Amino acid sequence: MSIMNVINRSSYDAMSEESCPDYDSAINSAHTSTFSTSRRWLPSVPSPPPFDDPISPSSARRLPRPLQRNERYVYTYSVIANTMPVDVLITVEPSTGGKYTFKLSIRVNKIERSLCEPVVLNLRIDPKQLEFVVFLLPGKTTILMGGLWCLRVWLRANEIEHKLFGEDEIWIGKDLDFASVQDASIARHKVTNHREQVYHGFVGNALVNFTVKWRKTEYGTYKCSLDYEAGGVSSTLFDDLDLCFDHDPRTITFIIYTVKANAIPAGSSHKLRVWMRSPVQAGIDPAIAMAPYDGSFIYQRIWKTDSLKIGSRLDFGSLGPKVIMAFAKSGPETVMSIASPSLAPSLHSRTPSSTVKEKELGYLGHMYR
Repeated sequence: MSIMNVINRSSYDAMSEESCPDYDSAINSAHTSTFSTSRRWLPSVPSPPPFDDPISPSSARRLPRPLQRNERYVYTYSVIANTMPVDVLITVEPSTGGKYTFKLSIRVNKIERSLCEPVVLNLRIDPKQLEFVVFLLPGKTTILMGGLWCLRVWLRANEIEHKLFGEDEIWIGKDLDFASVQDASIARHKVTNHREQVYHGFVGNALVNFTVKWRKTEYGTYKCSLDYEAGGVSSTLFDDLDLCFDHDPRTITFIIYTVKANAIPAGSSHKLRVWMRSPVQAGIDPAIAMAPYDGSFIYQRIWKTDSLKIGSRLDFGSLGPKVIMAFAKSGPETVMSIASPSLAPSLHSRTPSSTVKEKELGYLGHMYR
């Protein structure tokens, strides 16, 4: 029986975007809906010279050191989510003392990204002969129907299961309707070049520029970051998102939108969601490969925050009658320092303001003493 039949869809209650039921009890039948493969990479190691081949001391010093033999094992499980193929990859890396590190990632539409924190376990079994139970189940949501999934990964050893990973917020879907998200303010795509994309949007009443940047790493993957700028002030929202794909990153675009959160003053806090949009790649599904491109896109949510604090013309008087507002006494005071930044004086040992003013005003400084 397929794992999707375990859930009685008619019993769902309306829940928020982030909620997900407890599906761990469905593990006993989950293994029937997936299959796995195992791969390993072995760096090439220089062959040692024959034992009867004399080596002079000078030539021995010039021989390169043998490369360290590092192995890792990648198990791939495939599952279909609403006709959309999803690959779940479990990487097993040996450590020391019989310990192994397990890492999780998913690949959708030929784009791979990491999920969850690594898990370290002691193994007394062959790491090349592991068995996993991997399954997806639909999450409960009232927006972007069909886009929320829950993932569970268990390790099965000697008829005993150990839970490795559980993720309740896997947002993926094909041709999702973002116009259905109530009160969403969606940023518009303005600029694309060889290393970044720029989006303009309103966060509340504030005009904000979002810039998505990427750079290729030495391992062939990409590091993705997101900055925002408003009113001449900018900041980085994230800069450590790893993505792995083998096509031009300019074919990928992003859906960036915000929704007002309940806060005082009104309009001072927002929920931000960042989705990645990629055209359906030929070859991920035989049915898709045989058909011409029809303008369909695969969407994946890659980042979120519920506390983007920014606004325009905020009414701080709405905080209540007990609020006591401060006022500026004067303009900024320039504090001079000769020491390096690491040796700069602390707040309680800084140069007295009278000395600073003397340096700035020269002879006039002595007149005011």
